[in-house]
Amino acid sequence: MLSHFGGDLQFSSLVCFRADIPSPWACGEGKDALDILYGLTSKYEVSASEMFGTYIGRIPDGWVPIGASAGGNQICLHTGNKERQSVGFWDHESELRPGLPARGGGITLIAPSLADFIDGLTPDQDSGNVLNQVRVNLRF
Repeated sequence: MLSHFGGDLQFSSLVCFRADIPSPWACGEGKDALDILYGLTSKYEVSASEMFGTYIGRIPDGWVPIGASAGGNQICLHTGNKERQSVGFWDHESELRPGLPARGGGITLIAPSLADFIDGLTPDQDSGNVLNQVRVNLRF
């Protein structure tokens, strides 16, 4: 996905996802918002490599930030073996403070794979910005 799009993906309307186990920040319907997916480059100085450098040692080992959710929380990809490339929600409140390990890991599983995560993204029907919806096929 990074090589296909290059830069970050920011959305013109609120994009949500629902995990099997909602994060502590999920709304009453169990949905969380996705603010941005990081790219190889960024006009906002939030490229994938910059975010990896920011969160290394803060997010549990084996997880890499690939996007941001509201409030500074991160969407992360597990970089273990191919069968375990799940997507998780990292609650930044799980940190005692930057540079110290997270309490209990701070990761809530969102999807068993990146493809499942992307397939589960939906526009927020309550945002009022869904009149000009655009469907993006992220299969490449």
